[in-house]
Amino acid sequence: MTEVLFSDRTGLLYRHYLATHLVTGRFIDVWCPPGYRADQQTRYPVIYMHDGQNLFDPALSYTGIDWGVDEAIHQLIGTYAISGAIVVGIWNTALRQREYMPAKSLTMPEHGHVLQQFCEQANGAPLSDQYLAFVTQELKPWIDQQPITNRPGVLVWIGHWRCFWLNSNFEYNCWHPTTNTIVRSALLCR
Repeated sequence: MTEVLFSDRTGLLYRHYLATHLVTGRFIDVWCPPGYRADQQTRYPVIYMHDGQNLFDPALSYTGIDWGVDEAIHQLIGTYAISGAIVVGIWNTALRQREYMPAKSLTMPEHGHVLQQFCEQANGAPLSDQYLAFVTQELKPWIDQQPITNRPGVLVWIGHWRCFWLNSNFEYNCWHPTTNTIVRSALLCR
């Protein structure tokens, strides 16, 4: 991973292009909170977020305004005296809509017309099963092997598409009680 300078320099940001056989390759950003390098003993939760190019740097966000994830974590650190979190930002691709739409909800027999309509609008069938397999079988193990994140942590999903997030919890049983707390805290900071 390569350290990347970004506009407000709150924490450390690393970027890597990850080739994959399950979905289209993409950039992965890994943000670490301030003080990360100095404190080798602290365990941080690892938060996986979609639309990674929109999370930290307005220069990369499609609207010119980032989502302020690093600022939200700074606020949590200051307000609740927590140690912070590592955020893995998974960049989207031109297949974003197809990767985020839960396939199972559209493949039930009674939703055949909805699937057909989706395929026409999105130029193809949902790819969420492949995307979810990429995140759980390729990305997370790769992240776990990186020196920057090789401390034990907790898998936490915070996603823009709530249906995808719920689907991932049911499919891979990756729910963790911490998720609800962090999601609520993150929403309070917005």
